[in-house]
Amino acid sequence: MTQVLNLTIDYDLLADKVAERIAGSIPDKGDTSDKGQKVYGIRGIAAYIGCSPAKAQNMKNAGILPFYEVGRRVFFYTSEVDKALKKEDR
Repeated sequence: MTQVLNLTIDYDLLADKVAERIAGSIPDKGDTSDKGQKVYGIRGIAAYIGCSPAKAQNMKNAGILPFYEVGRRVFFYTSEVDKALKKEDR
């Protein structure tokens, strides 16, 4: 008797989970204490600033949110984002 198993995979969510898991095992180089906490991914920064992931992506693409990329992985420093958003409000 053969059984068929169908899986639906959200590859973005899977990539986020894998990156979160391995991020702790990669040591940070240099002192980042003045940059605040690291927030990983568009979903993470959207939750931090209280907007939708689509809005956060648009703000990143427009250059409003400062970000860093390692490969395809995007991360943000909270203090830099806070400064950028305060500057944007002026």
